[in-house]
Amino acid sequence: LCLPVLFNFHMFFLLSQQTEGSTGRPSEGISGDIVERSKASLDDTASTQPGGMNPRILPLIFLSVLFLRSMVPFKARKRFWGTLKYTICAPFFPVYFRDAFVADIFTSLVRPLQDIVYCLFYYCVSIWAMFSSSHSLDDVGIYLKNSWVLHNIALPACAILPLWFKFLQTLRQARDSGRHWPHTANSFKYLTAACVIFYAMAHPEGRRGRLWITSFVAAVLYQIWWDVVMDWELLVIVPRRGGGVASPPASLAPSCLQPIVCRVSKMCHYVACHRIALRPQRLYRRNAFYWRVLTYNVCFRFIWMLSFVPAYHFSSATGEEISTLSIDFKTYVGAVISVAELIRRCLWGILKLELETIQVSSVDEYGPLTDMDEKFGQTDPLHLMVSALQFESQALMLGTPGQDKRGRSSCSSLF
Repeated sequence: LCLPVLFNFHMFFLLSQQTEGSTGRPSEGISGDIVERSKASLDDTASTQPGGMNPRILPLIFLSVLFLRSMVPFKARKRFWGTLKYTICAPFFPVYFRDAFVADIFTSLVRPLQDIVYCLFYYCVSIWAMFSSSHSLDDVGIYLKNSWVLHNIALPACAILPLWFKFLQTLRQARDSGRHWPHTANSFKYLTAACVIFYAMAHPEGRRGRLWITSFVAAVLYQIWWDVVMDWELLVIVPRRGGGVASPPASLAPSCLQPIVCRVSKMCHYVACHRIALRPQRLYRRNAFYWRVLTYNVCFRFIWMLSFVPAYHFSSATGEEISTLSIDFKTYVGAVISVAELIRRCLWGILKLELETIQVSSVDEYGPLTDMDEKFGQTDPLHLMVSALQFESQALMLGTPGQDKRGRSSCSSLF
């Protein structure tokens, strides 16, 4: 329901912005007669609607349906909002796999979240304009475009809060587990990303020097490494087939350089005897699938960082519009960034869920991984993951001993 509503909202808002641009804010070279004829044409269009209805009321109808469906039926929506509550209030509740997974998805939904917040502002301002004697619906677009609260507080908050929630989750996980690794290192990933994004938000495009570019590249490389090595555990180092390689010969270097030469020789010998391969425990049969996901994640990981940077904001001192990502609203790059990041996050989630399924199914109470198809009666990877999650969720719903206040089993980390 959300997708067609947001699509219709964008279409109507785009058309209204074009109309307002030709009526409310005439550009240079446009005579007053053309503006007057455009206003008359707009009035004629509104008068042709049933009862003289303004076309800008249609997005309000769409948004009203969307807001109503987000609360009704209440019982079905209660579980949804309850899940978000545990994700948002991370420092006050234990963090389980579901909460961490939802928080990771939140960090990739910055652009849709900003669209929803923009819709909320549009909805509230339009309702206020309908009952105001000094403003009309035709002024809503210009008001939102120049709104300091929207572009300096609301939209940047949508970009920073998902990172903040995930950062607090990692700190809570480190506290509950009593181990700094890997949770503290994971929190450092979000901290560095937030610092780079904060700087991009506060400085215009022309004032970002080589230090910011270097920090951006370093943060992206760290995120790629974390995805592959920690979140997926996808790559391992295995010995090469066909026997070993002869040991390195004795070095003829001077005695003062012997330790360095020996260490380099051992390193070269290790590289020659080993290779990088996929982890042996996998649910998907084709290796090409994993390499394709890895390639896509490496090529488009930087999009995750760009999706947090807004197109522009207003200076708090002069009120001047400051461009922070001009290519976003001048072209279709903004839509491409959103779609590419959602695809990347979906692929990331598939491998993350696969690893969690392997870890859950490999413990002693479920049997070894080779017996999973016999345990769950499935051989397809998708059905296997669903069956493992259903098996785990049923165990949590039975009310086994050792549950916490949220009704979850303390011996499980999945839900």
